[in-house]
Amino acid sequence: VQQAYDCFVETRSPVYLEEIKAGGNFEIKWFLRNTGTKAWTSGVDVKYASGPKMTTPERVEIKTALNPGDVYKITLNAKAPNKAGTYTMTWIVEGQLCYANVTITVK
Repeated sequence: VQQAYDCFVETRSPVYLEEIKAGGNFEIKWFLRNTGTKAWTSGVDVKYASGPKMTTPERVEIKTALNPGDVYKITLNAKAPNKAGTYTMTWIVEGQLCYANVTITVK
């Protein structure tokens, strides 16, 4: 059964495990789709939830209503950690509808 409020987030960039230089700047692009049966009102927040904080803002407000099937693009400037390793940063869509993730490999 399809949920009234649901969503899916596609990470367009960086690709999963993309190599980023330690301390390097990169851009995050998420495409958030309303996959539920009900429209969202404007003002839904997408918030930082866990992992290394690689962005300066901790939340993004979706400023438009999203009907079922509508897509909203989020673009954030980010900075990789200074130490080599694999890092995942997770954000959550208000109401815990779904999660947005970025997983990078720092070299």
